[in-house]
Amino acid sequence: MFSNMKLGCLPPKHDPRTLRLAKYLAPTALPSPPPQIAWQQKVSQWPMMLNDRIGCCAIAAPGHMDQLWSTVNGSPVVPTDQQIMAEYSAVSGYDPNTGANDNGCAMLDVMNRWRQVGLFGRQIGAYAAVTLHDHAEVADAVWLMGSVNAGVQLPLAWQGSATWDVPRRRLRFWQHFQWQPGSWGGHDVPIVSYDQNYLYAVTWGQVVRITWAAWDAYFVEAYVAIDALWVNGTKPAPSGFDLSTLMADLQAIGAA
Repeated sequence: MFSNMKLGCLPPKHDPRTLRLAKYLAPTALPSPPPQIAWQQKVSQWPMMLNDRIGCCAIAAPGHMDQLWSTVNGSPVVPTDQQIMAEYSAVSGYDPNTGANDNGCAMLDVMNRWRQVGLFGRQIGAYAAVTLHDHAEVADAVWLMGSVNAGVQLPLAWQGSATWDVPRRRLRFWQHFQWQPGSWGGHDVPIVSYDQNYLYAVTWGQVVRITWAAWDAYFVEAYVAIDALWVNGTKPAPSGFDLSTLMADLQAIGAA
């Protein structure tokens, strides 16, 4: 399981202009996030979105986020394989006729295209980076924004596993090649749910469990997208939290 699937998330890019979600999440103004959220249970089937054939995970992840947001809101929108292919080619230079340039994408390039040009025919209002090691902020992001787009340096030890974890004997485990971050490769997955023990991500048509320890050890970047499929100025998000003011603020800054 999974070992023959395609990867394709390039090393993180850094841009000092990138908005930080923490700036907009005032702890005193927010209620505590629920102990668990299971948005993924609303979706009956996750399509592969070509990621078994080409290294388009950084495009498939937004595709699955669109699918989740729209399904939870009652009007499912699922990007087609043709749309996935077109967006992957536009960002990476991949040639579907020859197979050339199947080298993956940087997540920041995809997030910028999603905001500035659009993916699958739609633009997001804005996006913001999530503080990786702040578990409360990660939970807030999944709860309030419906999902988190996350980049991970996969170890070979996770091939064939539906639960991503660190080894029980953690002392010096980095010395073992199969547990080294990136020994398998870079990947992009949407985090769609969480509970006290695990985060839940969509990848290769399935949902995998990720321990919080594995999140801390292997994940290298994460973003939220503010999208009308999840919340707009006329209604609160399915989480019950009214994000319209936050969305307007991020849109104004993101467009600057």
